Amino acid sequence: MSIEYLKFYIYIYYYLWMDYLSIPVMKKFALLLLCFLYYFSLMAQLTKTELKNLDVVIKNYNQKNFDFALQSIKSLQKENNHLYYQYWEAKILFQQGDWNSANSILLDIYQFADTSFSVEKPNSVPFDTYYILDDIYRRQLNITSCFEILKHAQKAAGSNIDLQHKILSESQLCQNYQEFEKTKTKTKIEIAHEYSSTNNEILFTSSADKSKLVYALEKIEDQVAKIEQKTSGMFLSGLPKDAIVSSISVDSRYLLFEFENDIFVTSWQKGFWKKSELMPNPINTTAIEKNAVFSVDNRIIVFSSNRAGGFGGFDLYMVAKKEDETWGEAINLGSEINSPYDEITPFLAADLNTLYFSSQGHKNMGGFDIFKSEMDENLHWQEAINMGVPLNSTSDDFQFWLHPNNADGFLISNRNAQESKADIYKFVIIPEKEEDNLALMIGTVSFDDEAPIDKVQISISDKETDELVGVFLPNKVSGKFLFLLPPEREYKALYEAQGYLSYVNYFSVPQDSAYYKIKKGIELEPVVFYNPPTLLLNNKTIIHDIFFETNSVEITNTYQNELDNLSTYLKKNPQAIISIQAHSDANSDEAYNLDLTNKRALAAKNYLTNKGVNSQQIEAVGLGESLPIANNATTEGQKYNRRIEFKIIKKGNQDIEIEPIFVPKNLRVK
Repeated sequence: MSIEYLKFYIYIYYYLWMDYLSIPVMKKFALLLLCFLYYFSLMAQLTKTELKNLDVVIKNYNQKNFDFALQSIKSLQKENNHLYYQYWEAKILFQQGDWNSANSILLDIYQFADTSFSVEKPNSVPFDTYYILDDIYRRQLNITSCFEILKHAQKAAGSNIDLQHKILSESQLCQNYQEFEKTKTKTKIEIAHEYSSTNNEILFTSSADKSKLVYALEKIEDQVAKIEQKTSGMFLSGLPKDAIVSSISVDSRYLLFEFENDIFVTSWQKGFWKKSELMPNPINTTAIEKNAVFSVDNRIIVFSSNRAGGFGGFDLYMVAKKEDETWGEAINLGSEINSPYDEITPFLAADLNTLYFSSQGHKNMGGFDIFKSEMDENLHWQEAINMGVPLNSTSDDFQFWLHPNNADGFLISNRNAQESKADIYKFVIIPEKEEDNLALMIGTVSFDDEAPIDKVQISISDKETDELVGVFLPNKVSGKFLFLLPPEREYKALYEAQGYLSYVNYFSVPQDSAYYKIKKGIELEPVVFYNPPTLLLNNKTIIHDIFFETNSVEITNTYQNELDNLSTYLKKNPQAIISIQAHSDANSDEAYNLDLTNKRALAAKNYLTNKGVNSQQIEAVGLGESLPIANNATTEGQKYNRRIEFKIIKKGNQDIEIEPIFVPKNLRVK
């Protein structure tokens, strides 16, 4: 009922009852009859022609042509302002984001709840009116009104079990919000104005360093919804016209996109997108596949599909690349992840054990909420946990994207109560306790002879314990590689390829070398590697200095590889001469430290001569504590001072390099 009709009824009420004594009986009866006739005209069944005209409105509504649908319903209302027409006007306004106008109309309709709501009659005032009112109040965070509307809905539903169940579900959403609001996380979130527009943002995806990103806008032109994709740092030319980008790989080399309900992949080569390829079965099926994302190493894909055999709606699936570089079986992620509702827009974190996704199910606050699940030691996904307020809202929240530093990122949400359109939001998570971030290490492997990168393996191990951290494979075309490591540790990187000498690089990851230090373009800075790793041919040898434990002269397994490489070089180049210069920290007196360093230098020389090296090619000297390269006041700095440095006195026929020691800035001698 419009506001004009409401005023009319108020006027009649006042005229009949407030001035009751002054109105003749016949006139009173006539006015009452007019009022009821007006009421029943609003409640009369729509004719077949009117229903057919309404079908045009509904069709455009379903196609998201909301402007045209609104014009059409207003045109129909000029002939017959039926409650069902009013309902559709409110429903369209709600989708357009005009919540206040929709709310006003629905409240008018709500006045007839006791007499006009019908489950059986298709063109009576729909029971859905209660749910839309509840949705509006929940989005506006008016939770008290939500419960009030649902209380009336319970009464109107009577003994209808399905309706009562639906009402309880809606009520639970409001209760969930109240619970999450009490335990909201310390997270700063705001609209990312640098990317947002006046249109609906439906997607945001980026490479790890944000140098290359794509965001898609949904706009209405001539009553037809279109997708406009904008880019930063790259071009989308070469993709099919109607393709929708799903994600960019962390190394910005690959792009996954959706086209005609299937998933495609393309790679960036020499400034162009290579011809796109349809992903094979079992990734693509006759069902709809979408929202595909790569893991950080590009060997796992997680995607959403409504294929048969799932838990209902769209489910999330995972597929891994096998040793022969083909894709394995698509595995449903199970009931801990998937619900009877839709699960979309997955994001697999850098640790490969944490999955973020959006769902209409689980413990939800309304619309799509963002959830998090972690994989246990038995490779089973744990119960999905709602990310809570303020990352989630009572509206739709999806397309969660998290930096490898686990501290900031982006998401899409239509929580804006003024416009109800989707915007790109940026957030910063403030941890309850100090946590270590992962440092994203990026580099390039190449051969001196420019041979193609094939079957190169990079093994990363802890320098102190020699424990293997991970094995990584570079991109076969570009030689580019990346991996994530905890900071405040020292590592050994071993590069191996058949037919080439193995190459070892030792590097440190200081605390301040977390991912954000590298995000301004991918460059090989000291926080990544002091010396960019390069696989070398047999005509060149690179040696790194070695370190000792406190008061020890033992050459541990970690450093024997360095001396083995040096012995090979010296034996192949008998004219070459190397100086071994040993150093110590300043924990003991000078005489003790001088003697200790002499023993360290001699230990290294004996190791080489035992390998068959001529002793005349080796000079060994202990220099005590006289030449520190790091601050002896800290335990961390002392480690760098307990070292052997190799100096080239005379080169042989083959080239040799001694890599300098990298000392973190905060530990260097000033």
